[in-house]
Amino acid sequence: MIEKRIDTNGVFLWVRTNTLISFENMLSSVDYLINEITLPRRLRILEDATDTVVSFSIRDFETLAEKLKEVSKKYEVVRHAVIHNSPKNTAFTLHFKNNFLHKGYNLEVFSTMEAATNWLNADF
Repeated sequence: MIEKRIDTNGVFLWVRTNTLISFENMLSSVDYLINEITLPRRLRILEDATDTVVSFSIRDFETLAEKLKEVSKKYEVVRHAVIHNSPKNTAFTLHFKNNFLHKGYNLEVFSTMEAATNWLNADF
């Protein structure tokens, strides 16, 4: 579920991921970012991915990264905070962040909503 929400810094996306995250889900979310025309050019995303299970593999990262290039071109900057409570999902996300992301797309992993929100709004 993706919702547009507003706080003191303006519009941001709040995302609550499904319990099972497929590669198709990931591509659909990226397509939303590419096609949605009402989002701010300095985009903040707060994603609650606690208790999720990923059903794709790191072999899919290259394809996902290619799609995210389009997002990086569309927005001035993306700040994406994701909350995980699984060591496996945290490692999975950090591997993607460290090896596949493009300039302008900033992804960080957190274990609490408070920490994620603080980073998302810091100096934005």
